[in-house]
Amino acid sequence: MFVGVQGVFLLSRFEIVKYYLFTHTDLTQFYTEGQLVPDITITLSLIVLAVYFLVFMAVSYWTFSTRDVTA
Repeated sequence: MFVGVQGVFLLSRFEIVKYYLFTHTDLTQFYTEGQLVPDITITLSLIVLAVYFLVFMAVSYWTFSTRDVTA
């Protein structure tokens, strides 16, 4: 988590930071008015987190289903 916030600061000049995972991990930024990146809503954060979750679950399912664990 420490590297994630620093990555947000390094990428803050670019548009891609809106879709960077660690920009959306701290949801308290919407209630404390301390947003790291402007123009991000809680809806966008929840959608980005859901997409990352689905991608990570699909990759892990594919990885573990291709391994032979029936020894």
